[in-house]
Amino acid sequence: MNGRYDLVLVLVSVAVAVLASYSALSLAARVHRASGQARRAWLFGGAVVLGTGVWSMHFVGMLAFSLPVPLGYALGETLLSWVFAVGVSLLALYLACRPGLGWRALLGGGLAMGAGICLMHYTGMAALHMSLPPSYDPRLFAASVLVAVAAATAALWIVSRLITSSRHVPLKRFGAACVMGGAIVGMHYLGMAAAQFQAGSYCLSASDLDPLRLGLVIASLSAAMVIIALIVALVDARADSRMSRMALKLQSANEELVRLALHDPLTQLPNRLLLQERMSIAFSLARREERRIALLFVDLDGFKLINDTLGHEPGDEVLREVANRLRATMRESDLVARVGGDEFVLLLHGHEHRDSAAQVAERVIAEIERPLLLDGQDIALSASVGIAVFPEDGDEHRLLAAADLAMYEAKSAGRATWRCYSKEMERGAQDLIALQRDLRRALDRGEFVLHYQPKVRASTGTIVGVEALIRWQDPVRGMRMPGSFIPAAERFGLINAIADWVIDAACAQLAQWQQRGIDLRIACNLSPQQFRQPGLCEKVVEAMQRHDVLPGRLELEITESTAMEQPEQAQQIMAALVREGVSLSIDDFGTGYSCLAYLRDLPVRELKIDRSFVAAMDGTPRAMAIVEAVVRLAQSLDMDVVAEGVETAQQAILLGQIGCDEQQGYLYARPLPVSELEVLLSDCTLRDAA
Repeated sequence: MNGRYDLVLVLVSVAVAVLASYSALSLAARVHRASGQARRAWLFGGAVVLGTGVWSMHFVGMLAFSLPVPLGYALGETLLSWVFAVGVSLLALYLACRPGLGWRALLGGGLAMGAGICLMHYTGMAALHMSLPPSYDPRLFAASVLVAVAAATAALWIVSRLITSSRHVPLKRFGAACVMGGAIVGMHYLGMAAAQFQAGSYCLSASDLDPLRLGLVIASLSAAMVIIALIVALVDARADSRMSRMALKLQSANEELVRLALHDPLTQLPNRLLLQERMSIAFSLARREERRIALLFVDLDGFKLINDTLGHEPGDEVLREVANRLRATMRESDLVARVGGDEFVLLLHGHEHRDSAAQVAERVIAEIERPLLLDGQDIALSASVGIAVFPEDGDEHRLLAAADLAMYEAKSAGRATWRCYSKEMERGAQDLIALQRDLRRALDRGEFVLHYQPKVRASTGTIVGVEALIRWQDPVRGMRMPGSFIPAAERFGLINAIADWVIDAACAQLAQWQQRGIDLRIACNLSPQQFRQPGLCEKVVEAMQRHDVLPGRLELEITESTAMEQPEQAQQIMAALVREGVSLSIDDFGTGYSCLAYLRDLPVRELKIDRSFVAAMDGTPRAMAIVEAVVRLAQSLDMDVVAEGVETAQQAILLGQIGCDEQQGYLYARPLPVSELEVLLSDCTLRDAA
């Protein structure tokens, strides 16, 4: 007995198979991306949807087949075939979404799934209870089983590849669905072709499930499957699009974080971290190719003054301009990095000799010294450059330190110049490091003391004040003079702490003398760094109030060059100090480049003539003329004049003749500890009384 097929229903079965396959691929991707409870929900829900889709395709194909006798389907076998379809789908989704699906698991899963598909198909066929059971062609039957196993194996392989794909996913998924759907359809119709119905046979289950009603149920299931597939596809596409956008944003954010981590935010130059990374690569290549690498350490001279006087925003603009100039000076193969506030490092490739690196250093210095116009005023810049060359001066771990040492040597040589590293610098650096450590300990242990040099009234010979001069009672080297440690304190940023201690100690001494009725002024030197530090006036006032110092007893000496660097700002600071009862003096007058108009407006009580002019008075008429001019200038501005460095009686007589108010120097006394000074004061008092 021969059957026939309805072509429309056959095409519908093919479409259902393709849609079921597409749904399976979409659900597999969703299961793969989910985790925990959501993963289990997608797994079981997906198995029901996919199994129903495959089962629907099978029964649409069954409905497309008709015999010359009425047909019907037994309910038990029909439901059992659906259970097999869902079970196979559950196994398929579970296996496909396991990470690292190997060939053994792939083949084993294909065999198990193929067997399940065959069970679903032939159980569905058995739902037709024929009076004479159909026979099966062994070859076609075996072919249908092989196709089922091959289709299942291919499906597993395709799903495992697609769930990790990131490009053209919908198109790939549709192509794979066509292949899988075709394989499922092929298996079904091979199985149908293998069945041979005997003549005279009739259907015993014709009254159970009517094909028309079953067709309506299957049509509804197919429609539901189509809707579910479309919804899943739409949700998945949106999720993929959202994930792609998020991935792009995340990638962009990661790239920005990497850029920020490796670049200086102000100048956009590589920072120390990226410099070290590039140095490691450069040194590896240099070793392999037996080439040299030069490292230039560039430090701006006097940048702190620009930052303190103009403010941080103009200072930042200066740094950006310097960065641009360095970029323009270097080749593309070189690297310019910012490693500190005003410190830059240049990594130069292909410089075989120190001479070529020195030429680059000279070019850098000249470029930085070009006039810089900022807010309508010219900013004068210079730079000190240290040079170190690999491999002579060290490896990647030591070369940067070597260039840094050479840079400090250039600063010591007068700035605005360059120096190449040498071994002698290493020994000097070790001494400096030890000195820095000892200075910090000296502050903590109270090893500093003040000595006092008297200021004598020329007209009476009485001591009217003293200048406080710091000394260091080094427990190892003994008493040390300021010249042996003050430059190091300035270099290592300790000068402000030491200067603050001097003011506090002077105020404490003034308080003791006030209680004993000793009427003296104490003058303390202000370093340029201390004068520019924020909160100077507040610190001085706090020290005076803490020790209850009377107004006018504390005197601060400011060098002429410091007062004239930024005269408007200096005038504001000095006026604030005078309002708090501090006397001010211009130290080393005549050695700078004073503007008399500014000097007239400064709230200064006295001028101190530099010792170099006093020393030359005896034999140099021009020096004598300068001293006399300073005295006349001070008198016209209602200021006292102090001559320092007076060592001979002839100098004292000449100074007295031209009207110098006070004198200071070894002729009268060297700087003395407070105990010896008080003895001297006592002797002077006794002589005056006599």
